[in-house]
Amino acid sequence: MDGVVPKNVRAKRSKMLRGLSVKKRRAFYESQIGTTRTVLFESENKEGYIHGFTENYVKVKAPWNPELVNTLHEVQLTKIDDDGLVRFDFVNVLAL
Repeated sequence: MDGVVPKNVRAKRSKMLRGLSVKKRRAFYESQIGTTRTVLFESENKEGYIHGFTENYVKVKAPWNPELVNTLHEVQLTKIDDDGLVRFDFVNVLAL
């Protein structure tokens, strides 16, 4: 077929784009370190951690605590873990 990109070329391009995505996400997360953001925590216990997202979609994690589920908290983003997720310190608890 004319105009069809070979499978090996597609795979190589896809791998390059995934790598670029990881680098861009890391750079964005690093730019957010030191800022104070509002986080909404989700309800799933993933390997002993609870995850949430800031209002600008930075993914954060904390040790599992069922009291955090579906709550908003103001946090200061402090560092990026080895798994690429952001750690934080609590600043304030907000009402939903």
